[in-house]
Amino acid sequence: MCKTFDTGGQGLEVLKGVGLEVHAGELVAVMGASGVGKSTLLHLLGTLDRPTSGELRIAGTDVLNLNDQALSRFRNRHIGFVFQYHHLLPEFTALENALLPGLVAGTDLREAATGLLESVGLADRMDHRPGELSGGECQRVAMVRALVTRPSLVLADEPSGNLDEATSESLHELLADLARASGLAFVVMTHDRKLAQSMDRMGHIEAGMLQMEEAT
Repeated sequence: MCKTFDTGGQGLEVLKGVGLEVHAGELVAVMGASGVGKSTLLHLLGTLDRPTSGELRIAGTDVLNLNDQALSRFRNRHIGFVFQYHHLLPEFTALENALLPGLVAGTDLREAATGLLESVGLADRMDHRPGELSGGECQRVAMVRALVTRPSLVLADEPSGNLDEATSESLHELLADLARASGLAFVVMTHDRKLAQSMDRMGHIEAGMLQMEEAT
């Protein structure tokens, strides 16, 4: 995929030809300095933006051929997001936040959400609002929200970037456990080399190109 932005009549080529294949149950990290295009790639993979050229297939679907309404439905069902800041709704409880993708889709996911919250150690925190939870707990709720529909792909953007080192390591272990247990494809954008090296594969974006390597 390629992505060029129009900057006052001039084209800014951010991604010059990124090829990435991720299989079910695989964890892939993408590293790179600030401004090299990690967020742009995440937005493209998450169907929040469209590439200037190229193709994108998720779960066998050519998503670039979907209209906006169909793409929105596909995104809700097949793609989960975890961001650096959890973006939980402050007036909702942990359980209610985890149920949001189901509410959007008109599906009752209470059983799945409850089970996932229990699995990440939040059995006794489901009725608490974000303001009553720690940063690490909020990120765990955000992870459950991303997983509750059992999507085909989960995208994480600096998922532990706002946490202390000990909480980050715990979250990384949990992320890996959930990914492998669920059999979903995970792509993590990160500056954290230790996190990247814990993945199955890692890549670096530089000069608009993505170079992949086996994690060590």
